[in-house]
Amino acid sequence: MHRAARALTIVTVLSPAIAAANPGTDAPLGTEKEPTQIGGWFGPRVYSDDSRLGYIEDAPFHPVLGSTIAFGARVARPFFPWLVPEIELAFAGTKTNAIGGADPANIFWIDPRIHMRFELMPDQQLQPFVVVGGGAPIALSSARKTFNSGIVGDGYVGGGVRFDSGKGFVLRFDARVSILPGVDHLVTVEGDVGLGIEFPLGTRRHAAATVAAKPVDTDGDGIPDDKDQCGDRPEDKDDFDDLDGCPDIDNDLDRVLDIADKCLNVPETYNGYDDDDGCPDTVPDEVDALRGTIEGLIYAEGETRVRESAMKSLAKIAKLMIAHPSIRVVLVGHTDDREAKQFAEGQDNADLAALAADLSRARAQAARQALIAQGIASGRIDAEGQGAEDPVADNAKRRGRLANRRVEIKLYVPPSSR
Repeated sequence: MHRAARALTIVTVLSPAIAAANPGTDAPLGTEKEPTQIGGWFGPRVYSDDSRLGYIEDAPFHPVLGSTIAFGARVARPFFPWLVPEIELAFAGTKTNAIGGADPANIFWIDPRIHMRFELMPDQQLQPFVVVGGGAPIALSSARKTFNSGIVGDGYVGGGVRFDSGKGFVLRFDARVSILPGVDHLVTVEGDVGLGIEFPLGTRRHAAATVAAKPVDTDGDGIPDDKDQCGDRPEDKDDFDDLDGCPDIDNDLDRVLDIADKCLNVPETYNGYDDDDGCPDTVPDEVDALRGTIEGLIYAEGETRVRESAMKSLAKIAKLMIAHPSIRVVLVGHTDDREAKQFAEGQDNADLAALAADLSRARAQAARQALIAQGIASGRIDAEGQGAEDPVADNAKRRGRLANRRVEIKLYVPPSSR
């Protein structure tokens, strides 16, 4: 928390200092300085599932941040028309995923940043640029025992385009890729996209020429204003609805943004296999064969430990997951309809369904830990308990009850796509 406060203090102190450096407008033509720029933006932020932000060492579960819409403010003071230092403060409210039976944690994410913006065509109405910089992402958590408050460092590169409206404001589009410290890897990546607006504090002497030469195509995307449905935002020419004049960040509406979508105009098939590349696919037979009851997991009444008889099956599962790093799995534990009663002895009105659910979840957790010991990242394995709700055999028979005491495995499919 102290580090977060210090980061916010730096941004607060520097912002007025840069803004105060507003140049006058009486310099001779050709020698006038660029005005200070202030603005804001909003857009989607895609978080990594391997970031060290909020990570708690030796915790049984490691939730990750859910992607969300971020907002931000920025201030810039150009050194030259083509070289512009900027400071930014991005923030967002998000939640972690729910794993291990815990409720999602509410997270307030903040990222103070500083970077250089390199203008490629500074004197044009449509101004492409590149940015290179770094920041200090901060997480303020409502549940620090499952996702800790903390701060990390990141670096990022990106680019975008600015559109000078000639009316005292500039429209801006940014897309960036950030590099952060990882958990299972040395580094991991995140991405964000921003749509924003900027205002100059003062104007350059020759800005009047731009106003006088107001084009018919305001946003400079090649589509006349009378046919442009988004006259203040340029079209993204990507062979998808390119005649309406509007930018599209997810052409095929498959919830994989175009910046990460390898098949821009064909929707993703959400089936638990390569669900983040944006392309339709089928599950390979060897991966599909994972589904079902894990062989060798045999339990006595009330038992949760993983016996040696199951290690061969678990090793086979681990080998397949290593060969296919995009897949995640869900382990689902089950019980018979009687064994929970032994935990309710001496308790009046005991909730047998809840006890069975806890026992089944403990079986799934034990199998999960065995897979982690085989080298599988913890974030790729979820564990759930179904209690006695889904029997596969007759509980009236001893052999049937033995069959019902089991752990099943299935492929993880994102909830939003089901």
